[in-house]
Amino acid sequence: MSTVDEILTTGRYTDRRGREWAKHNYYHGTVEWMHPLGDGTCHINTPTQMRLLIERDMHRDVCEGLYRCSNHPTPKVLAYAGLFTVTKARRLVEAPYDTLPEAMDAARALAVRS
Repeated sequence: MSTVDEILTTGRYTDRRGREWAKHNYYHGTVEWMHPLGDGTCHINTPTQMRLLIERDMHRDVCEGLYRCSNHPTPKVLAYAGLFTVTKARRLVEAPYDTLPEAMDAARALAVRS
């Protein structure tokens, strides 16, 4: 199986749902990954979003589940003693938050930038 970087370099990827993605480079420097939706429009991912999609697809084969997996690529929000923490691969990656919406926003931001 190829690595994520090798897949990104090829410029083509078929995800676990069978959707075909293609990389498009624009003359002004923007890079996007597109998947046609069939109605003349396209779903567009940034390279960072595409990297995360590929990592998640590859991880599904070895994953023991969100809470038992020691290297899960998706962040989790955990509640404990009235505080909410964001963890990734069983490591605390964000300071505790007072409210669930704050913690969820931090987890979403971490998922996109990871």
